[in-house]
Amino acid sequence: MTVEPTIAIILASVFAPIVIVAGVGLLIWRKLGPVKLNDPVRGELLVVAVSQPPEAGVASSNYDLDGVLSGAGVDAMAVHGVGFARASKWPSPGQTLPVVFERADPARFNILWREIETGATAGRKAASMMADRMAGRSRNTIDVTGATDRGAGRAEGLRREGRRGQATVSAVDARSNADGSSFAALGLRVTPDDGQPTYDAGLTIEFRPESFARRDFFCRIGATFPVLIDPQEKLTVMPDLEHLPEGL
Repeated sequence: MTVEPTIAIILASVFAPIVIVAGVGLLIWRKLGPVKLNDPVRGELLVVAVSQPPEAGVASSNYDLDGVLSGAGVDAMAVHGVGFARASKWPSPGQTLPVVFERADPARFNILWREIETGATAGRKAASMMADRMAGRSRNTIDVTGATDRGAGRAEGLRREGRRGQATVSAVDARSNADGSSFAALGLRVTPDDGQPTYDAGLTIEFRPESFARRDFFCRIGATFPVLIDPQEKLTVMPDLEHLPEGL
C-alpha cells in the first residue's frame, strides 16, 4: 500500500529541480533571447559601452551594452540592449554591429551574430592580407596620404566611376617601416549604397610618419567610413577621401 506514494515522492524529488531549472531558463531566455519583430529593418549599431567579457574558459555569457542605432528611415538614436553572446564574438566599444530592428520601435532590435566574425577568423584574414602585401601580391593597395603615387591611377578611376558604399573595419594588421612610415592590412565589411548585399574585402593602406590621425582612425576595429567601389571588381575599394570625418 505504501509503494505508489513512495514512488511518487521519489519522482517528485527527481523532476522538481528539473522543472524549476527549466522554468528559470525560460524566463532568462524570454528576457535575453531574440526580440520578436513584426516589421524588421536592416541597420547598424555602433557600440559605445559594453559589459566585461566572460572569464577565460567560459564559452558565452550575457552582455549589457549601450550604443547608437541607425538605419533606413531612422535617425541615429541611443539604445540599450541585453542578451547572450559568444566569448569569441564579444562586442567592443567602437565596433559597428549588423542588426535588424522594429520599424515602428527601433529600440527593439536583434544583433545579427551570424554575420560577425570571430576574433580568430578576423586575425587570420588580416595576417593573410599582410602576407600578400609584403610579398607584393596585394591587388588593392593605396596611399591615402598622397606621399607616393601608389594606387593613384586606380584611385582616380574610382573617383570618376566608382559606386559608393560604407565599410567597417573587421580586422587589422599594422606594421611600421624604419623611416617612421607605416602600413596596415585591413579586413572590411563593405555595404554598397545601392542595396547590394554586404560582403568582405581587403585593403592595404600606407601612411607617412605625420599621418597619425588617419592611421589611428583606420586601424581601429569597428571604424566605419565611406568608400568607392570598383563597378567591375567589387573587391577593389578605396576610402572616399572627400567624405571622411572632419579632421582626417
